[in-house]
Amino acid sequence: MVEGLSNSDSPAESELLCNAVFKYIKKHYKEEMALRSLADALGYNQSYIGQAFKHNTKTTPVRFLYSYRIAKAKELIAYSDYNLKEIATITGFKTIHHFARMFHNLEGVTPGQWREREKEGIRKGIFLNESFENKTLLIRHNEAETGK
Repeated sequence: MVEGLSNSDSPAESELLCNAVFKYIKKHYKEEMALRSLADALGYNQSYIGQAFKHNTKTTPVRFLYSYRIAKAKELIAYSDYNLKEIATITGFKTIHHFARMFHNLEGVTPGQWREREKEGIRKGIFLNESFENKTLLIRHNEAETGK
């Protein structure tokens, strides 16, 4: 039983509530959100949501929201050409400063450092043999030079 909750609340109910919170956050993470609006949307008391969620997940709904936004931001940093300000906006942060601060708090590096690390990781381990020749490209280049 969740401490502070009534005896009539079952563990299954609080798990269902947590699943509803997960789904809601994943669907609406780009929107401005506070515990009060989350509670209103799900039809529960915000105190109950906070206690049940913390009991089942060991984190708060707001902390989960920020973690989810940062996870989405990391995907965009790694796999898109958006600048960091655009990524901050896309992932629901009001300002680049708040985004950078939360990113650093959760990841231990700035978004810019993360991007550089990702770029290095993509290039790491790619080596070409010095004797490698791209014969297809070489043939096309030679045909273009000779007009064949």
